[in-house]
Parts: sequence; C-alpha cells; structure tokens
Amino acid sequence: MEWTKDRQEVAVKVPLTDIHTNLDEIVKGLSDKIRQIVFGILAFVWLFLAGGPSTPTFHLVTSNRPLLGIGAACLASLLCDLAQSVFAYWSSYKTLREAETAGATETEYDESDWRRYLQFAFFYAKIGFGVVAAVWLVYLFVAAVI
Repeated sequence: MEWTKDRQEVAVKVPLTDIHTNLDEIVKGLSDKIRQIVFGILAFVWLFLAGGPSTPTFHLVTSNRPLLGIGAACLASLLCDLAQSVFAYWSSYKTLREAETAGATETEYDESDWRRYLQFAFFYAKIGFGVVAAVWLVYLFVAAVI
C-alpha cells in the first residue's frame, strides 16, 4: 500500500519479476547472515574447546559436551548450506537441460521435483540449526551468570 497526497491509501502493483528479484536478494542476505553467525559461534566455541591455560574458562559445565553440541549444530548448519547449494545447482541444471532439449528459450522450475523440495528443506534446516546453536550458547551464558 502507498499513500497519495490526500492521504488516501492506494494499492501499488508490483511486477512479479521485481518480487522474485527481491526474494532472491533477501534469501542471499539471510544465507550470508546465518553463515556469519554460525562461523562466529563456531569460532567462539573453538576458543573454549582448544584454548590453553590462558583461555578464559566457562564455569557452567563440568564437561565440554554442551560446547560440542553447539559446535555440532553449527557444523550441521554449514552442511545444510552446502546441501542446499548442491540441490539448487542440480535442480537448475536439470531445468536448463530440459529447456535446451525442447528448444525453449524460457521455462519454469518444476516445483514438484524432489531436488527443488530438498533445496528449500535444507535452506530452512540451515536456519534452524543456526538458531539452535545461537539459543543454546545464549542459554549457557545466562545460566553461567545466574
């Protein structure tokens, strides 16, 4: 919705190509942010797991298991990121080959294709594992302070 000079609300139509472009930018930005957060958490966890005697200690746990769990969630997020890219490539390549074989210059993705489904499933799993790692780390800090 957009406002006119006399404060009337009017609907503004947006071409679907603009919406697709906007969604692509949002997904790329979200993937980049998740990747940055996951690498940051992984580096932080690694500090406590691999540090020497001068490394600050984490006085919450008697073992490293919670930190290893957080690290595992980060690695799972990164593996999901890789799998998402693999299935996105595979789906796009399949669609391109089918269009070229048919002599078409335009085509659509087959949204029912299992490769496309897995592409989106791994996208959401990547975000989920990243959120789990972040929340778990925050929980450990809050529990250590309280």
